[in-house]
Amino acid sequence: VQRCKSFFILFLFLLGVSNAFVVNQNKSNNLSTHAKITTRSNNSILRRNDDNIIQLRMFDNNDDGKIKGADRIFACIPYLLPLLDGDHFGRYIYQRISVLGTANAVLIQPLECIYEQIPFGSVIFFFALTLGTRAAGGRLSKGVKFNAQQAALIDIFLVFPELAGAVTGGMNLPMSVMEPSSTFVFYTYMAMCLYSIQANIRGIKPNQIPVVSGAAEMNSQF
Repeated sequence: VQRCKSFFILFLFLLGVSNAFVVNQNKSNNLSTHAKITTRSNNSILRRNDDNIIQLRMFDNNDDGKIKGADRIFACIPYLLPLLDGDHFGRYIYQRISVLGTANAVLIQPLECIYEQIPFGSVIFFFALTLGTRAAGGRLSKGVKFNAQQAALIDIFLVFPELAGAVTGGMNLPMSVMEPSSTFVFYTYMAMCLYSIQANIRGIKPNQIPVVSGAAEMNSQF
């Protein structure tokens, strides 16, 4: 089931990338057409003003980079998806550091047991973050939408090591390869999640993750 889910989310990711490319291409064509019209009807000063107005309409979402009030908690909830999906990558760390193993057994594993009992729970949660937040419209703040998209992208990041593990599963790789690889994935996604959660609690938008935050910002504009 986990492997099917990984292939499914990878398919959605590739579909989203292709859709974003088409949308950006259409925007470029529309802007090019608009530029031609304004060139015929206005002077260069008015064209610059029109371009500024267009940019303001497209990107001015009244986002001051702050997470306010109850949104500080709501913005943290989406990160349960990558935390639960990627928990097994920390198995070697939990074995070596008993304190972390105990914390994982108390905080994460009970939620993971409930999560795994829900049929296609990971896929449902993923759709809720990506499509559900878009459908919510103005009922969700910009900060919550951004965090939902960012959490979904972190979860997509976990698909690639999952697929690599599925391919190399029958190769009996030595522990000297398996342990550092799994630990690296754990440190990477855990750092992104913890950074985002602590920033939200402090009321700061966690938009400093390279590549991921930029893509989340773009997705949350729709």
